[in-house]
Amino acid sequence: MSIDGADDWSWGVHTEPFTRTDGAEPAVFLLRQIGDSLFCVAEALRYHHEGVDVIVGNSESFKSDLASIPGFMSWLVPINGRHTPAALVHDLLVGGSGAAPGSAPAGSRNETGTCLGEISDDRTETVPVPSRCPELAREDADDVFLAAMVATEVPILRRNLMFSAVVLATWWKSGLWGKVGVLWWMVLAIIGTAVLFRAVAQTDPLWILAALVAPAVGAVLWGSRHYRQGVLAGYSAWFIVVPALATLIGYCIYRVAEQTVRFFVHRRHPDTTTPEPASYR
Repeated sequence: MSIDGADDWSWGVHTEPFTRTDGAEPAVFLLRQIGDSLFCVAEALRYHHEGVDVIVGNSESFKSDLASIPGFMSWLVPINGRHTPAALVHDLLVGGSGAAPGSAPAGSRNETGTCLGEISDDRTETVPVPSRCPELAREDADDVFLAAMVATEVPILRRNLMFSAVVLATWWKSGLWGKVGVLWWMVLAIIGTAVLFRAVAQTDPLWILAALVAPAVGAVLWGSRHYRQGVLAGYSAWFIVVPALATLIGYCIYRVAEQTVRFFVHRRHPDTTTPEPASYR
């Protein structure tokens, strides 16, 4: 990276390691929204970095919800942003989030259709490009997600928090013992947070010290490979929990209000269809 920033990652200018499918820069990040929280890629793009070569195709079998951000984190990390290209690659690597039922699996050579075929005109023609997806274990796919965020210069704390979240999701999906480990770690994190707040309120130095050390100890549950992510998740819980609870309470109030309005609108106009409240994500 040059001192004057000329080689900094930039939308529409310098997008390496994301390129067009022929390797040319800049990559075009063109998405079409096909559902309330579902998107498809309108122009195929390529990610080639650290020995991993992925093509996110524009065929109908690949759909993404972009960054799968849980509700308690949405105030901190939006579903789209500088991390969007990395999220698309990760979705493809872990199976193509939101793949159409009955469609060819992501990466299949038999994929057909195109995301924006009806918009092509006499000057341009949208060509369906099949996805290309290497066989990677989910943990390795998570590492690619982090590498892609580093390459696109996602802010350090944000990308590591997002990486911790996908590691936690992988841990959860690993089987029964993974779920037990996640739940046990979350219980410990809640207890540790409560102990810290109580110790601070009572100015008890020994309990404050114990609470400050606890996340580093609890992170052992994450294993040696992801110990650092466990430490980050443990300490970040202290500044995430309070805003998360506030957003959850606010959402619950909104949902009650929305359902109340829907009830009275339906009573006055029985033939009127009103949508369900937006989901908490």
